[in-house]
Formats: sequence, C-alpha cells, structure tokens
Amino acid sequence: MSNPGTAATTRPMSRTVRPRVLAVINDDCTGCNTCVDYCLVDCIEPASSAANRVPPSPVTIREDECIGCVVCAKVCEELGVNAIRLVPAPVS
Repeated sequence: MSNPGTAATTRPMSRTVRPRVLAVINDDCTGCNTCVDYCLVDCIEPASSAANRVPPSPVTIREDECIGCVVCAKVCEELGVNAIRLVPAPVS
C-alpha cells in the first residue's frame, strides 16, 4: 500500500485530457530560447526550424502539442520578459 502524496498516487498529465490553457508567444519574445529548454513535451522550437510563421517570432509553440503545464510561462516571467501568455484551450 502506498502513502498519499507518493509518485504511485499522482497522475501525470495525459494527452487524452485536453489542457485548460495553452501557451502562446507574444511580440515581447527576445529569442533567448530558454522556454525551448524547459518545455516538458518539446513543443516549442526556435523560429529557424519553424515553418513560415506569420507574424515572425523568434520561437514558436506547436499549440496542438502543448499540455498547458505553464512551465514555459513561469520561466519567461522569472527572466522578466513575460513573452508567453496563456490562452484558454479550445473546447472540443
């Protein structure tokens, strides 16, 4: 029997459960790419590998892969940039 609060009793985020929020890059992005390193599901990439994004941004988030964990937004806020905003996820 496991104790409450142990890893055995916590449930990881699943792609079958849609997130409540998605991360979106805004115009304040400096291109530091720190969010790329911290993304838990690798859905953020430098613009050089992103395909024809309009308007151009130093990084892009593949919103269909975002799990809404908010890590990227917190990291960006810690850096004082605040270039990642959270938007409600579309309801399917």
